[in-house]
Amino acid sequence: MTNDTKFYKELVTMGEAFSMLPEEERIILLNRLNFVGKRDSLRKLATKLNISPERVRQKQEKALYKLEIMYETLNKKVQNS
Repeated sequence: MTNDTKFYKELVTMGEAFSMLPEEERIILLNRLNFVGKRDSLRKLATKLNISPERVRQKQEKALYKLEIMYETLNKKVQNS
């Protein structure tokens, strides 16, 4: 397997894991981690979602943890196939 093929498979796997997150968690990660343009502050995103900045931070941490677990699980399935 070439490096390009491996990278592509990992990217697809990450996309699949990301798509499995609940919508609110995807929104938080997209806006907090600068995947799409300018990074939002906790306060700004909290206002958009009508929750506290602390709750945004908590949901961000939870989403990152879930994303890591889902990615590892999916990646193992890809490697075993």
